[in-house]
Amino acid sequence: MKVVLLADLPLDLEKINGGVQSAVLNLLYGFNYIDELWVDVIVFNSKIKTQKKIVFLDNITIYFIPIKYPIIIIDYFLNRKALFTLIRRLNPDIIHIQAAAPHLFRFAFVNKKNIVITQHGIMQKETRFVKTFTGRIKYFVKIFVEKFYYPRFKNLIFISNYNLNLFKSTHNMNKYNFDKIYNAVNIQFFENEKKTKKIEKELVYVGVINKRKNLEILLKTYTIPIIYNKYKFLNIIGGFLDIKYENKIKSFIENNNLSNKVRFWGWLTQKQLLQFYKKKYIFVLPSLQETLPVSIAEALSKGQIVIARSVGGINEMIINGFNGFLFNKDNELVKILENLDLSSNQILRISENAVKTAKINYNPLDVAKRTYKFYQNVLKDIEIDKI
Repeated sequence: MKVVLLADLPLDLEKINGGVQSAVLNLLYGFNYIDELWVDVIVFNSKIKTQKKIVFLDNITIYFIPIKYPIIIIDYFLNRKALFTLIRRLNPDIIHIQAAAPHLFRFAFVNKKNIVITQHGIMQKETRFVKTFTGRIKYFVKIFVEKFYYPRFKNLIFISNYNLNLFKSTHNMNKYNFDKIYNAVNIQFFENEKKTKKIEKELVYVGVINKRKNLEILLKTYTIPIIYNKYKFLNIIGGFLDIKYENKIKSFIENNNLSNKVRFWGWLTQKQLLQFYKKKYIFVLPSLQETLPVSIAEALSKGQIVIARSVGGINEMIINGFNGFLFNKDNELVKILENLDLSSNQILRISENAVKTAKINYNPLDVAKRTYKFYQNVLKDIEIDKI
């Protein structure tokens, strides 16, 4: 089977930024173990002038196509020729688009029977956290696509019950081929290594740093004396998207005398994150909206003690007190951090249960096999329609 996968990936595949890029790359590693599958990945990139080809794995090739027009929405319509010239040459059985975003406009006038869409973020839930004018314009365009154009595609993969149920609430599911398939974690996160029982007295945040991720409340929690004294450092892994928000966060740190306690690591490669996770920490994600964060899946796979706000698909990932901790109100986060006994048998069991959960749900080989099976079902339906 030949598949064209449209996705967002960086030119340097070691420099992954964010959960969607991680999920795509991890899926590709899983596809590499399916002998009957050949995958060509197409990525639009604004940093190149001419098309670029990379042989990534034995059965996977990545093509980077330059974005020609500075206004991206215009590029969706006017830069279709390069995309469809390449697609015709590759002649895929399946076209899989990773994201229900304006990228779909490129497929406005083509047969959609063999097109599969994986929805990641939910724009109508995220737009309230975007404050800049240009940012809100972009989000409203994405919401329009999500509500009125994305449902025109028949074959849908949802990454959580959360976004599946949201879609079900407004659409007749008898019209669709669909499945729920969780995002995958890098296969290296599941490799056996020397187990450690010690839990470090350090907090860890991983991800994009923006208003939706709500790093502010974690910093405010860290200013509380009992938390400040109990945990040696707050490690922040990831990057800012907005200079104003970055200045706000860093001003808060400086004004509250946290400079010697808060450590910014920037974006780490997968290898660097694996090295970091050789120790066990208290992983905290205080987001106000999430679909199925890869950062939590990665933390679970390495036995980190995960504490997260009970929103969106996080409720499917964490069972409170079993493989992590959930909180709703900000003061509940304070109580959890205050009461954690890092040397207790309960904490060790939670760490072990976290690894078991990740192996069941986020193993890239299993995720790839389920996705491949979904492709096969799509092709079967096409054959039935021909009869």
